[in-house]
Amino acid sequence: MNHGWRSTLPVALTPLVGDGPIILLTLLVLSQMPLWLEQALPTAGGIFLFYFAYGTFKTWRESSGHGIALMLGFYGTMIFGSAGIILLSAGARNFGPSLNRGLLGVSALGLALFGLFQL
Repeated sequence: MNHGWRSTLPVALTPLVGDGPIILLTLLVLSQMPLWLEQALPTAGGIFLFYFAYGTFKTWRESSGHGIALMLGFYGTMIFGSAGIILLSAGARNFGPSLNRGLLGVSALGLALFGLFQL
């Protein structure tokens, strides 16, 4: 936020590029697995796909757009939510340093409580 909200706004797109390291890690793990597990994966994957095909066939008549709507809703919420936080943080500067300091305190307390909850 040191350079303004316009230069910080692209950070809202990080969910789109954040999946890349997860994909690379998955490929690394898959390349290191034992041969017997590697040979069993296609069979397990086939059974899993049949399970998905059965569930998809059952809900086929309801709507074909549910999956697309879910994906668009998820990424839309992540991107627009992040953009909203960035714009609100940038706008908080206009209300003076006391509000900014108070919001930082609330954020620190929230993060500490979340950390405590995770323990």
